[in-house]
Amino acid sequence: LDISKLIEEIEQLKEMIKEYEAIMSSKGRDLRLIVLGGQVVDALVRVNPGSFTSNVHQGGHVEEFDPPQELNDAAVRFAEAIGMVMGSIDFLFGENEGEFYLCEANSSVGLPYLMDSTRGDVSKRYLDGMNRLLELVR
Repeated sequence: LDISKLIEEIEQLKEMIKEYEAIMSSKGRDLRLIVLGGQVVDALVRVNPGSFTSNVHQGGHVEEFDPPQELNDAAVRFAEAIGMVMGSIDFLFGENEGEFYLCEANSSVGLPYLMDSTRGDVSKRYLDGMNRLLELVR
């Protein structure tokens, strides 16, 4: 075993390795903003007190959330920057009130979230938007 060659290969691979910082202030909860056609149509907090992750299918639940306008704007700008017409932008909660960290973008929102929303016709608006996109592609 040539240790120097192994170290050299690891150094070359470092650029491909992504490091993630654990945001402990967001342990067991995150914020999902559902974006459709350049607008945030719903926002919810996913909470799972028994886990580090907040996924509902792993025992979590959903709570409604009214995000600040700056966060809505950031989600829309990010979605536009990556060419996302519909999907969700997830944020983690920071240490301080009103502090958020971009976590990820999802092209699939998760229908359980849409169906469980208490904000009226979010799932209908989302599905209508999907139909409009299909019409454009045809």
